[in-house]
Amino acid sequence: MKQQNDSKIRTNRTFLQTGKVALSLIVLFSKIIYDLIMKVLYVTGLGSLTGGGGNKRVFEILKRARKFNVDYVPVLEERNYPFALKSFPELGNVIREIGGYAINLRPNSKFPLSLYMNIPSVSSKIAEIARNEKVDLILSAHESFDLIHIVRLASKETSIPWSTILQLTPIIGTLKCEVRGPLDAIKESGAGGNFLKILVRYSKMVSIIKNLKETLSLAVSFSIPYELSFFCPELKIKVLNPSVGVDEEISSAKPINADFDAIYFARLHPLKGLLDIPFIWKKVVENKPDAKLIVAGSWQSMEYKYEFYNLCKKLDICKNIEYVGFLPKRTLYSYVKSAKLLVYPSYLDAFPLTVIEALACGIPVVAYNIVPIRLSFRTKSVIKVRSQEKSKFAECIINILEDEELRKRLSNDALTFASKYNWDSAAKEEFDSIKGVLSYWEEKMQI
Repeated sequence: MKQQNDSKIRTNRTFLQTGKVALSLIVLFSKIIYDLIMKVLYVTGLGSLTGGGGNKRVFEILKRARKFNVDYVPVLEERNYPFALKSFPELGNVIREIGGYAINLRPNSKFPLSLYMNIPSVSSKIAEIARNEKVDLILSAHESFDLIHIVRLASKETSIPWSTILQLTPIIGTLKCEVRGPLDAIKESGAGGNFLKILVRYSKMVSIIKNLKETLSLAVSFSIPYELSFFCPELKIKVLNPSVGVDEEISSAKPINADFDAIYFARLHPLKGLLDIPFIWKKVVENKPDAKLIVAGSWQSMEYKYEFYNLCKKLDICKNIEYVGFLPKRTLYSYVKSAKLLVYPSYLDAFPLTVIEALACGIPVVAYNIVPIRLSFRTKSVIKVRSQEKSKFAECIINILEDEELRKRLSNDALTFASKYNWDSAAKEEFDSIKGVLSYWEEKMQI
């Protein structure tokens, strides 16, 4: 009997020990899973695709958050949401799956100071959401002046770390030429010689720099830390590489039987080189009278549309330029694959999707040698011309149109370069980099 009791006791002890080990393993496994899943409040003014590649990037990242064990809680601009749904039909399903909020991030009023007055109240709303959701990080998905201040103030109110993804250089946009210092950079950003504009933009930049010094920021282009270095070379900025991807639909798109030579597609705005196009193409036509250019995209203003058509009429090239509208993706890529090159005289960019998508379609690009193009596209398939040198730009176009062997070499180089870019890799790079941001804050808090 004693032996039987001893045996039962040993069995019970073994069972209890086994249970304790199993429980410990469950707790450890749960902790590992919890540590792996980051919860991020993702503040974004996401709008329509016609608003630029930044909105496309935000959508593609949100779509992949759960795939990489990242719990993104998006806070969307309520007024932009209907336009975003029209551009990204899958967005509704994405938001239903991951959850999210839609609030008025920006004021209705056009009163100049309303933007500044709006920041404290919105930051309090963001702080409340962050506390309720128990997030690890508050992140601005854009470089906007107000969003950076909003997430930073929300961080102060909650003691939750914050960061930002710079999709363009704040305030500056893009440096169009070499500059000597911060004031020169402000002037070149569009302020010109207007003292009031220079003062306002410089003040905004100083306040943003002060905020960015507190955190490790992420950027989509090597141009952004370079351009910000004129204001503060010590900023901590991690460049996402790759930061963007190309649509899977590009591979299935087929060329169309169309009689044209080149294509220009972008947001149709002067900063994207819209009003340079007629002058450049006029010089091409002087050498090749039948040369035809296709223009695709969304007019950012009726004023720009009329000015563009008036220039074409004045230069007598209306028959050489055809506007085909804002095209569905697959139709657009079919047009691009049918062209011999992309004409892209843009003055404002960080990492332009237009360029990488053209390269993925196997066509070379002629572009102005602005900092983002120079630093992000180290490939022979992107021919770089000094800004505003329209005659040289046209000369490069003519060389490509007339030399089939050159086009083939550039096409191969374009496909090789673009093969490194896909949205899964871009999303993983962002999520891995966010872990680095959290590590930065952990070290900072221990000091």
